[in-house]
Amino acid sequence: MRKNILLICSILILLACKSGVPKDVIAPEKMKDILINIHVVDGYLMTYTSLDSSRKSGSVYYNSIYKHFGVDSAQYARSLSYYNQNPEKLSAIYQEVTTDLDKILKEEEKLDKQNVISQ
Repeated sequence: MRKNILLICSILILLACKSGVPKDVIAPEKMKDILINIHVVDGYLMTYTSLDSSRKSGSVYYNSIYKHFGVDSAQYARSLSYYNQNPEKLSAIYQEVTTDLDKILKEEEKLDKQNVISQ
């Protein structure tokens, strides 16, 4: 009887440790990394003056992000839809995205200052 209870407790603990997302949804940590890259590309594309050029270049950049992380646009879209339907999970991901993007911005500003000083 004790073995059965121990086995059931072990299974419950293992199930509780999962990320809590369906198999076909990108895990939160990986989704965070993808979103960071997508937002960096979005910012870059905002500098384009031509909407047509932005669309053409954008698809190349986005596809390279998907390839880098081993996902496709359909899986990304399904995952984004899942997280939109689970705002607590999306909010947690975006808190990390925002923190990481702020770090990137501060590093870039620091490099810009160093470049101005060295010129």
